[in-house]
Amino acid sequence: MADVPMNGGSGNVPAPRGGETRLELLMVLELFGFRLDATAAFGPGRDTILSVRLGDLTLGELIRFLVDKAEPGLDFQLTPPWDFLNTINLHSLTFEVDLTRFRIGFRYDDIGLSTPIISLSGVQVFYSPATADRAKSVDLSLFGSFLGVDFTKDPGLTWDVLSEPAPSVPGQGEKLFDLEYLGIGQHVTPPTPSG
Repeated sequence: MADVPMNGGSGNVPAPRGGETRLELLMVLELFGFRLDATAAFGPGRDTILSVRLGDLTLGELIRFLVDKAEPGLDFQLTPPWDFLNTINLHSLTFEVDLTRFRIGFRYDDIGLSTPIISLSGVQVFYSPATADRAKSVDLSLFGSFLGVDFTKDPGLTWDVLSEPAPSVPGQGEKLFDLEYLGIGQHVTPPTPSG
């Protein structure tokens, strides 16, 4: 079996059998002042995917980027309680352009966020442009558990942020805590409601 030099000749990969042609390109790009490591893999029987490894970005920044590509000028914001996703840093995230499925986005499985309310192990966000069969979408999928409900298996807790509202927290609405009255002292009584 012949070896095909890859990665500028620094490594060898066995040549595919039966005359198949598989190709993987590795490159380093600088875009908008950021250094990006990129790969492209394609060949018969496999999805054609361009992957770009990004630096330190937050999940909220990436969701807003994808929504802006789908609906320029929308000024999308995640609403409570989902706005905590804006603070999750996705260290060395790999962004994918899937030419076979005609979508762009990412899946990140190294979040490790755990609170008494939510445990988040992974997130996936993909933008799919409109086709004859479907409307454009930005699908957000969360993997983990939320208030004891497990959503670790595909498709996770998923919604299209362009056309569907975020899932509501059971019995909570937008607020995690709603204090109507707090009284501290010796002779404190609630005010009498006016009728």
